[in-house]
Amino acid sequence: MKWNFAKEKMSLSVYCNDIFNTSSPKLTVDYKGQNFIMDNSFYSRLVYAIFIYKFGGFKDKTAKKIDTSRFGH
Repeated sequence: MKWNFAKEKMSLSVYCNDIFNTSSPKLTVDYKGQNFIMDNSFYSRLVYAIFIYKFGGFKDKTAKKIDTSRFGH
């Protein structure tokens, strides 16, 4: 999600990943009286926020034309 403020000079972005913790596989095997449970739990939940402020004064420069007379074509 992204919000822009102050005439597009400030922006706040919030991202999240795997908020329900579903990317960790869990394997359960019950075979001939042998019970095997494998839980590969690792912390995969991620939430982060990005705040951007654009300072004034930036002016986009126009590119100069390239002198191609020296290329010999």
